[in-house]
Amino acid sequence: PMGMNDEKMAKSKGNVIKLENLTEESVSPLAYRYWLLTAHYRSPMNFTYEAVRAAQTALIRLIATVREYPDGGSVSHEYQGKFQSAINDDLDLPKAVALVWEIIKDKTVTEADKRATILNFDAVFGLDLGALPSTANEIEEIPPEVKALAEAREEARKEKDWDKADALRKEMVERGYEVLDTPDGIKIRSI
Repeated sequence: PMGMNDEKMAKSKGNVIKLENLTEESVSPLAYRYWLLTAHYRSPMNFTYEAVRAAQTALIRLIATVREYPDGGSVSHEYQGKFQSAINDDLDLPKAVALVWEIIKDKTVTEADKRATILNFDAVFGLDLGALPSTANEIEEIPPEVKALAEAREEARKEKDWDKADALRKEMVERGYEVLDTPDGIKIRSI
């Protein structure tokens, strides 16, 4: 069950969140999915944009970390066992997500094995982490969250809302990206 502002969501109350509401607020659908994974399906959730944006920040950190790891590793049997236990324990996805951050901190697991294990977990999570380039030397893919921020900035500029445009640009910088206005349109690059 999900609520908003501590009230149950319902069409009749007009407090239902749609995909376009998320994108208007520069929130990626994958960030919303990640947020949903952080609570047990039997637990009530209270939707706030602040909570989903925090999940988006965590997802961006996860994406950046996985991108740095090299290919060629093997799935850790130890972590795969813990993951299976969490999933088999009434689909304890929050515990499964916590394992991702646990393996990232584990100095006894190689980075290549961390990548292989996290991508194995992602078959359940559905966060599409495997679509990311494996090294920084490959063509950079801008995360969808950052693209959404750039698009929202463009809209704000068209509406001459300079304060909002500047705030969105600053948010991109905080996430490690800058937007350049060129004669061919906007360009986004990491900084």
